[in-house]
Amino acid sequence: MAFVVKDRVRVKTATTGTGTIALGAAVTDVIRGYYQTFGAAGVANGDVVPYLIEDGASWEIGIGTYVASGTQLQRTTVLSNSAGATSAISLSGAAEVAIALIEGMVGLSAAVYRAMTSGKLITTDAVVAGMEEVPLSISGGNVAWDMRDGTNFLIPLTANAVLLDPSFYVPNKTGRFRIAQSGAFTLGVGSGFKTPGGKGLEVTSGAGAEDYGFYDCVAANKVVITLLKDVK
Repeated sequence: MAFVVKDRVRVKTATTGTGTIALGAAVTDVIRGYYQTFGAAGVANGDVVPYLIEDGASWEIGIGTYVASGTQLQRTTVLSNSAGATSAISLSGAAEVAIALIEGMVGLSAAVYRAMTSGKLITTDAVVAGMEEVPLSISGGNVAWDMRDGTNFLIPLTANAVLLDPSFYVPNKTGRFRIAQSGAFTLGVGSGFKTPGGKGLEVTSGAGAEDYGFYDCVAANKVVITLLKDVK
């Protein structure tokens, strides 16, 4: 998900009411010009965009979230409308929806920033929750993980296993693995991991032993990891 602004995006919609908008075909007009759809412009599922709705004399400006499935635009935050309010206008079924710069976006005022991040603000509770240890499991000799699932992870080493490259990388993210040994099992790593001397992870052997692997995602396909062994 990203906040994006794309050029010459304007589509028709047959949606009525104040809910999520089903996006239709691009507006094409000899006088007004030829536009493209959200998808054609490269807007991806979950992207957040500044939008303008025009429905006759009525209009609405806000921040919306694009949903690729069904080609929809969720009216996430309404900033203003033709009635001088901040509520969604009721559409007639013949409106047009465009991506448009909003007053205050150049220089990004605090008000617009808050609107763009509404519902995504980080609270202290969210920070604490994000630091909680996320347990991983061994399946088919592999340990799969997604960097978006947490910061700190637990690997109960109950068999020989390989820690796979993350299914989703988050560059510049750091965190740690707690490796809880159950015997004399080994833990390999995927090709995206880089270890001191390229020697891989030499985890401590012996039931009850605990090692800590500290990782730093330095690029979209590269995770540096160092091991603190046999912590007691």
